[in-house]
Amino acid sequence: MPAISDPGALLVAAAVAAGVQVVPVPGPCAAIAALAASGLNTDSFHFVGFLPPKSSKRCEKLQQVAGLSATLVFYVPPHGLAAILSDMMTVFHHSRQAVVARELTKLHEEFYRGPLSDLVDEFGPAGRRAGVVKGELVLLVEGCAEDAAAQLIAAAGSHRTAEAPGSSTTADPDDALRQLVHQELAAGSSVSQTSKQISRQFKVPRSKVYKIALELQQDQPFGDAAT
Repeated sequence: MPAISDPGALLVAAAVAAGVQVVPVPGPCAAIAALAASGLNTDSFHFVGFLPPKSSKRCEKLQQVAGLSATLVFYVPPHGLAAILSDMMTVFHHSRQAVVARELTKLHEEFYRGPLSDLVDEFGPAGRRAGVVKGELVLLVEGCAEDAAAQLIAAAGSHRTAEAPGSSTTADPDDALRQLVHQELAAGSSVSQTSKQISRQFKVPRSKVYKIALELQQDQPFGDAAT
């Protein structure tokens, strides 16, 4: 559909401002077609469109939508798919279900479904099809689980397992939150960055995360991490 995440929107805005009547003619829309056949929740969705080209800005945008429960819909240039999936693995939990929809309604139409970790294995920087994907792409990611506590516990468990295989995981959401904050600070994030990212990703009040981060920073200073 023209004018959706498209320069045509500027022309429409100019026409409206000039008093020119704008009449829409319904037609194919890649985002809606991909969503309808994705297998993900269609009760609500958030259309993000194209992400910023730079990784730092892209991650900021992903953090802004990480806590949304609606299915996320992105337009992706083929040459940027690997880097975008890599950033999503950094911001989102690796188990989130996702779909790459390619060349919709065309001869080589394809839907590749699976957790983000599988998509990275297929299309990521070191994936089996890295750099060879062509055509129009729509990337869809399931929304954040309503049970944020369960996600906190799962995320804390994955970090702990990676750092110490075979170690036990907590079933307490507050302990899980404390573990995640500790992990972010130990990795070099500041108190402010840590509270901002975790609160957005897991729908936890930022003031709560900030308080925990300050306590941990005071008890065990993490290098030069600033507040």
